[in-house]
Amino acid sequence: MFCLMTPVLGTPIAFEGIDKKFKKFMLEAEVLEDYICCINSLNISLDDRKQFKESFLENYTEYSIVNFVTEKI
Repeated sequence: MFCLMTPVLGTPIAFEGIDKKFKKFMLEAEVLEDYICCINSLNISLDDRKQFKESFLENYTEYSIVNFVTEKI
């Protein structure tokens, strides 16, 4: 959902291996109250969402497994 400018809500395990520069769109929650708090306090501007999308897609394309394997061959 990151590429759709939609924040992702999940446990800390859900975000393992994802670069911390995307932290603003990774909403960590473990118990019901955490999920409710994250949802109710969500406030990310459209400009921030657009900038995040561009950054995520650029990073995703640059570090895709296809590019990694191609470079190693």
